[in-house]
Amino acid sequence: MINFLNKVLPENFLVNQHKTFVAILIGISLIVCLTVIQDYLVANRSGYSFYLTESLLFKLHWLLFFPSTYILNSFFTKLKTFNRVGVLLKYFVLAIFFHLVLFSIVGSVFSYLFYKAHFGPYKFLVYAVEHDILSISIIYILLILLTFYSIVKDVNTSSEPNKIPLENIIVQSGKSKVSIHLAHVFQIKSESPYICIQLENKSYLHNETLKSFLERLDEFKFVRVHKTCIVNISKVVSFTSRLNGDYDLYLANGEIVRLSRTYAADFKMKMFNTPQLKQ
Repeated sequence: MINFLNKVLPENFLVNQHKTFVAILIGISLIVCLTVIQDYLVANRSGYSFYLTESLLFKLHWLLFFPSTYILNSFFTKLKTFNRVGVLLKYFVLAIFFHLVLFSIVGSVFSYLFYKAHFGPYKFLVYAVEHDILSISIIYILLILLTFYSIVKDVNTSSEPNKIPLENIIVQSGKSKVSIHLAHVFQIKSESPYICIQLENKSYLHNETLKSFLERLDEFKFVRVHKTCIVNISKVVSFTSRLNGDYDLYLANGEIVRLSRTYAADFKMKMFNTPQLKQ
């Protein structure tokens, strides 16, 4: 089922909208339960019979919000200008109209197929307008806002310029400043409040955190192997398992660095998928 949805829906749609779908599912389930209880209480107070199946029949329209989420996503993805309030308002009105018409048709078909008592489309339309038009409007407003925010966020993220990784860095060595070509770096270790940039035969202290420094490096060349250490993948000669989830990395300068099990999967993925290694 998941594979089918991944083919039908836009790329990464299930991932991006997962939380929205879960929130909608929980919200709709609660609303259906509350409205069914409300129908029961009204029937009991008014002195007429309560039929659970009939009550559920008139709650079918809540299920229509699931395809609506997909339609909203497709609409905003194609919309190039996000500041046209008139367009959003027009879509909001059309969405409610479409929802009510579709509910009338679906409800009528279900009643003829599965119920002894048959209800026409007009009955469902009147019921939805009288009982649920406010809640339908509120939910569509929330859906539009959620989907609009998600799409705009994705657009803004994709439009950000790509960061150019560092190739050289200037470090302080005594009273002098030294330029280090990062291709010559073997590993970078944390030595709070500094980091130690280690070359083949030399090392330099640099005033920066390990995390912030890693963010400026090429992710295909440098990988974190421990909470206190980053290594240059091109300097790794081999690695062996410690049989406890951790590994020993053997560097070209003869040093052995511990690879923590926490970072093992990321290291292996980058080690065997690094463009430089494939060439």
